[in-house]
Amino acid sequence: MDGIAICSTSGTFLLTDRTGRPVTPALMYDDARAAARRDQIVDADPERWATSMQPTWALPKILDLDLTDRRVVHSADFVAAHLVGHPVATDTSHALKTGYDLIAEAWPTAALDKLGLPLDAFPE
Repeated sequence: MDGIAICSTSGTFLLTDRTGRPVTPALMYDDARAAARRDQIVDADPERWATSMQPTWALPKILDLDLTDRRVVHSADFVAAHLVGHPVATDTSHALKTGYDLIAEAWPTAALDKLGLPLDAFPE
């Protein structure tokens, strides 16, 4: 196989254990359960997120989840991992919804630290 392509809603994610088995149901991209957490995220890095962070994105929901020994996995990445037999790196469109910095092409480690979120829980 040379490659695969998966169409998925950007921002839908689930938590898996370190072996890739799901430990939560998927949380949909438009689920607004944690909308009130948006301000907490913006406060962690106002310059980055004041005008871009949406209340239904994944990062607000992640704040309410236990990430101990767990990984945030976007829905397309979960499907891809099962198709190819190993974890895969995520794409920037999905990662954007979990706080990825598109300009720096990196996870904003200082902001994630302020939010108490471990970098190793986020995808490559």
